[in-house]
Amino acid sequence: MLPSVLWFDSVDSTQRVAIECVLQNDRRHTLICARHQTAGRGRKGAEWYDEPDTSLLVSLILWEVPIPDPVGLLGMVGAMAVSELIDTFLQEVACPSVPLALKYPNDVLLAHRKVAGVLVEVVQAVPIVGIGLNVAQAQFPQGLRAKATSIRQVVGMPTPEQFLRERARWVNWLYTAFHHWQQQAHTAPAWFHQQWCARDSSAGRFYRVLDTGEIGTAVSVEPDFRLRLRLPNGREVATYYVESTEL
Repeated sequence: MLPSVLWFDSVDSTQRVAIECVLQNDRRHTLICARHQTAGRGRKGAEWYDEPDTSLLVSLILWEVPIPDPVGLLGMVGAMAVSELIDTFLQEVACPSVPLALKYPNDVLLAHRKVAGVLVEVVQAVPIVGIGLNVAQAQFPQGLRAKATSIRQVVGMPTPEQFLRERARWVNWLYTAFHHWQQQAHTAPAWFHQQWCARDSSAGRFYRVLDTGEIGTAVSVEPDFRLRLRLPNGREVATYYVESTEL
């Protein structure tokens, strides 16, 4: 069944609208989408940059989806869904060999730079998953150019005009892929872990442990989806509570 979508030309944040829907128990919509956000945000309050018709901006309200343990697993599900969407598009335009990878906990990398991010929030026991995917940007502001990319920058398409015509199809791709991967994570976590690890590029990157402030080097993603880090003193820890950092 296709989702009920609430569309905006411009909105401050699809995530804010989704939260309001949950607070009001307004179940008419399962997806909030926008052509442009004026105050989009990512994890840890980071600002999400976009221009009209250049990004896929979606918040999924998971009315009937049980909250997993850890809840961050839904962010990994979102990243897997985005990677499947990108794979599908790359196959369509005959560019299947472009490097596509995941970075713990939920970043998607295309040609080694960030192309998408995921934000998970729980409101009144309802998970909300916000997804931002850079699609049609020709360039980024100076401060983002070294670490961000778009599908257009890597493969030369789509333009904003092309993406606007195809946007509804992309939303349906993402919705279908998300629920496929969510079901796999719920019923076959070992297989889901295997699929994540096949794309994971976290090993060797630096992460900060949020509750201790320690910085370590990622070793692997554990079967229970914690990230294993090796600290400078040689000790290893495994935790869900990390953020990517640079030394």
